[in-house]
Amino acid sequence: MSITFVRYSFTFLFTSKYLQIITFQLNKSQKQGIFNFIHKINHMNLKCLFYILFITISFITSCKTVKYTPLTFEEEMISFGNFGGFTGEMDAYHLLSNGQLFKQEGRKKIYNEVDFLHKKEVKSIFEQYKSLKINDLKLNQPGNLSYFIEMKGANVNHKIIWSDESLQLNDEIVAFYKRLYDLTKTNS
Repeated sequence: MSITFVRYSFTFLFTSKYLQIITFQLNKSQKQGIFNFIHKINHMNLKCLFYILFITISFITSCKTVKYTPLTFEEEMISFGNFGGFTGEMDAYHLLSNGQLFKQEGRKKIYNEVDFLHKKEVKSIFEQYKSLKINDLKLNQPGNLSYFIEMKGANVNHKIIWSDESLQLNDEIVAFYKRLYDLTKTNS
């Protein structure tokens, strides 16, 4: 029994941009088997491609963190630092409620991100600020070397300033300032 071969070309699309042409020399029964096989591969490839694309896009969009600066951030932010002394320079940092920590260059509005803190730590810091009721304090006592803590947000803009000579400052606030400042030593 002789088998006659006929030349067939099968064309199918793996992606929207690339076309792959496969040419086989087949008899009629082989042609049907190969056609079914190619159809299954094509269908599986498109299905796999769809799932891989879906998972990749989901992963990228869920992990993306929007970056801000203290000038563009509209939620709560705690600014802290010191100024004055012999040089009169200002050393200021800004902790955004999303975890970004910035160092401000002098009195200029130039900010460099120095770290990104964990959500738990940031939440703890903002809760401590509120528990100390710093927004209720009216403290503006600058000295030779002055320290400050400032809260800014949509509904709040409050700043306290003190120096080593300030008498009415609570020790808990000084400890809170040291906690904030320690963030800059370990993370910058």
